[in-house]
Amino acid sequence: MNTAPTYANAAQTPATAAQPQDSGYGRARLRLGITGVGLWVVASTGLLATGAADAVADQLPAGLAGDGLLVALLLATYVLIQLPLDWLGGYAVPKRFARRTPPLARYAATLARGIAAHTTALFLSAAALYAGGSLGGLPGAFAAGLAWMLCLAAWRGTVAGAVAGLVSQNDQEIETDTRLQTSSDEGFTGGITGLFAPKTSILPSAWRDNLSDDQFELVLARRQTVMRDGLWLRGRLGAIGFTAAGLLTALLLAGPSSAGTGVGVVETGLWFTLWSFVGLLFLPSLSRAAIYTTDEKLRQQGVPPERFETLTHALDQLQDGEPVRGRWVERVFHPIPSASNRIAEPAATGGCWDIARTSVYLGLSSMSLLTRSVHCNVGRPALWVWLPTD
Repeated sequence: MNTAPTYANAAQTPATAAQPQDSGYGRARLRLGITGVGLWVVASTGLLATGAADAVADQLPAGLAGDGLLVALLLATYVLIQLPLDWLGGYAVPKRFARRTPPLARYAATLARGIAAHTTALFLSAAALYAGGSLGGLPGAFAAGLAWMLCLAAWRGTVAGAVAGLVSQNDQEIETDTRLQTSSDEGFTGGITGLFAPKTSILPSAWRDNLSDDQFELVLARRQTVMRDGLWLRGRLGAIGFTAAGLLTALLLAGPSSAGTGVGVVETGLWFTLWSFVGLLFLPSLSRAAIYTTDEKLRQQGVPPERFETLTHALDQLQDGEPVRGRWVERVFHPIPSASNRIAEPAATGGCWDIARTSVYLGLSSMSLLTRSVHCNVGRPALWVWLPTD
């Protein structure tokens, strides 16, 4: 059955949306994302400053049982506090702005599945840090966390399927290294699988069904460019390096003597949450530069500017629906340029494709509390693993 999105009017149809108007949806999502990220940054800072993990641990049984309960309490609290933000971001705010939303019961089931899988991944991350620290102290915890992070990077497509139930489709008319997947979320953009070499480009089947042939061909050309010219690899290596450095920093700040304890695992996650917040402030610039670079490479190959303009506006309507955006707001919060800035931007070189949002996903390995709180994916399980790339 074809589950590609349908659109209520021509202004919402990607293939025909040439100059769409800003509905305010993007700004509403940004405010929600700032609220969620700010909440967890303040909470992490407060818990670390007050030594709350130690205080709670003193009230629990000693040993493995108490350590497991401490981690479980953190994750349960995270789920309960995040739940209202998820409902707002995944259902209430999109519905208010007449975005495509499923019936409430279906959304609730999708969200429940996503939360269960996401929380399981966080618990496995805690288990890896705990086991590694128990066996080898801080070096053991770092080695275990690094290994688990590389597994999450290599298995990203599998994790996405577990979280969001994505359905793959075969299309014999497109490149063999490209696969279509169906998602109920209109903002799903897919991504590129592989650990240290690009393997498969995953694209939403909705783009194939709703973009014009010319627009979809340009989408394919852009993905091939980032895979072929090293932009994906730079983004992947940068995200892995940023996450590894953050994990080591978090372990050191939590204290070498706490490695292999429940308190150490919890405080490592809280410190890494603050590290992730710092990344949210500067990594988007590297992602935007890679998008500008990709566009420029194709322009140099003869792709006319009007093709970029129509595609950019079409895809923007499936994301924030914010074609015009202030440069300072974009510089801090948005790894994907707005349609107006992208069309007007001069030639650029360099950048690391998708480094910002790949780093958000890989933060799972270090128990980051920001992995599903940023404005683009809060409340949207289909975007918790494959955050929007373009």
